[in-house]
Amino acid sequence: MGRQIMLLALTRRNFPMRVADLLADPALNIRLAAPGGPGRLARPIAWCAPSEHMDPTPFLSVNALLLTNGMGLNVKDYRIWDAYVERLMSVPVSGLVFGLGAAHRELPAGLVQACEAHGLPLLELPPEVPFVLVMRHVDQLIAAERYAELRTGWELADECTRLAAGGHSLAQVLERVATAINARVAVLDHNGFELMSAGTAGAGRPGQP
Repeated sequence: MGRQIMLLALTRRNFPMRVADLLADPALNIRLAAPGGPGRLARPIAWCAPSEHMDPTPFLSVNALLLTNGMGLNVKDYRIWDAYVERLMSVPVSGLVFGLGAAHRELPAGLVQACEAHGLPLLELPPEVPFVLVMRHVDQLIAAERYAELRTGWELADECTRLAAGGHSLAQVLERVATAINARVAVLDHNGFELMSAGTAGAGRPGQP
């Protein structure tokens, strides 16, 4: 029986949406209240997470975009805001969208100060724009990107099949895959030992964490 092998691709997911993209969409009418630290506006958005909890971190994951209107955050003490933002940065979330409305007519000064201190992008959403519009906008772009990735994957698989059938070596096929996904790929045996590789480790989309 021939030796079992598998192909391992060391790549990163390509996120279609970044924090700065929200500011560029006139339909959302979002205002940047605090830009965050260097590179924070280029951080990808994985999904939208609406929450009114004082500590939403149990419900969050890396690069979530937190949406809140501050119903449970009617506080004046800066230390509470500071602890709140510090918890968000520990995840870390990609940014915080704060919706103005009945709970808060304007952004709490303590929140703005805390976001500036910790480098978290703070986005102000006007009362006339509902959270669902932001969520739908982000979700549609993420879904479109996932579909594009699947389609590209099948097209790449078909191309590799044609290359192999045409007499190209395994090394040439691997090189084509590595070039297509901009990452390092390797062939491993059933014990996990690397037999062959192509591409460069750490390749990926610029600005991606």
